[in-house]
Amino acid sequence: MTIRHLQIFISVCEEMNMSSAAKKLYMTQPAVSQAIKELEEHYNSLLFERFPNCLHITKEGKSLFHLAKQIISLLQETETSIRDTEKTSVLKIGANITVGDTMIYQIMSVFQEKFPNQKFSVYINNGKNIREKLSSNELDLALMEEGKKEDFLKTENFYEDRVVFISNNQHKLRNKDRILPEDLSGEEFLIREKGAGVRDIFDSIMAVKGITTNIKWESCSSQALIQAAKQGFGIAVLPYRLVKEHLKEGKLWELKIEDINLNRKLQIVWHKNKWMSKAALEFIEIVKHMDFMEENI
Repeated sequence: MTIRHLQIFISVCEEMNMSSAAKKLYMTQPAVSQAIKELEEHYNSLLFERFPNCLHITKEGKSLFHLAKQIISLLQETETSIRDTEKTSVLKIGANITVGDTMIYQIMSVFQEKFPNQKFSVYINNGKNIREKLSSNELDLALMEEGKKEDFLKTENFYEDRVVFISNNQHKLRNKDRILPEDLSGEEFLIREKGAGVRDIFDSIMAVKGITTNIKWESCSSQALIQAAKQGFGIAVLPYRLVKEHLKEGKLWELKIEDINLNRKLQIVWHKNKWMSKAALEFIEIVKHMDFMEENI
């Protein structure tokens, strides 16, 4: 027995004629008769007494008619309620610091222009905290750096992110023709906190290269690290998008280290079991087709 059976049964009750019900439902009369027969077999009850050119509904049929009307009405109410909920629901978006500082405003401007009535909220933090919120269903999706593969997450790349070593112009490595990985040993670094994508990549690469690092300044604030680098406190490791204006102005200098690549991909991330609303799917499409211009120095 299916919802369609009940819909056919209701139409027959309202028309009291299988041919008329079939015409109303855009079905054949034999198909309507078969559906009623299947209902009667399912409930082991006669729903209609058949007479030449007319039907009479039985007591069991009347009882089912009232219940079927309630069931169909409740289903329609449920569908309307869910659709209305989606219209008024808040799309919850996570973003890592790079996306939060340099991209999210651009993305949300395009999204809001296309969907002016869709409410949304943005949560900006490091990758570790964002993954936790995705896991606990506190976020619908997130834009963040690639990280350790998690079985519960689905990902789609949308941008290649360049990570750079920067210092002020007075740093001793500034004028060196070739900077080798071993030249970094013992240097003082200004770096993001553990759990941040940049920090994870940095720790991993330094360990692989066997470079001893001296973390002098650790902060969840990229701007704090930029200012510390300007003041000569050490070498900062940050995404290019966050420091490019400072580099263009000559207030900072990029130290290009041979045989070290800290580049990473930025990804759209969501829980694989998450039901994605129309708004969430549209958001993903907008991000995938955005043109994030990056000027090279």
